[in-house]
Amino acid sequence: MDAAKNTQNKRKRVRRKGTPITKILRAFLFITIGLLIVFTYYLYTEDKLLIYILQLSTTFITFIKSIPMPIFMIIGYTILIFYVGYLVGKRRG
Repeated sequence: MDAAKNTQNKRKRVRRKGTPITKILRAFLFITIGLLIVFTYYLYTEDKLLIYILQLSTTFITFIKSIPMPIFMIIGYTILIFYVGYLVGKRRG
């Protein structure tokens, strides 16, 4: 019984040094989402949200039209990888 208490005490004493990267990334994600919500609300109250969305979409479409081949290659490669993963998972499951 005494040996069981020693193993529990040893496990409690182990402490990690530093902050794990996942906690930092999670905090960064929550801060970013919060700032995005505040920015969207600010644009909505100033009646500039629709103008900003239209400007952002035209910029995005212009960017995609300027380099279509690499974007199509990335999309095709991604679809291929996910499809192969789907087939492997279906075979094993």
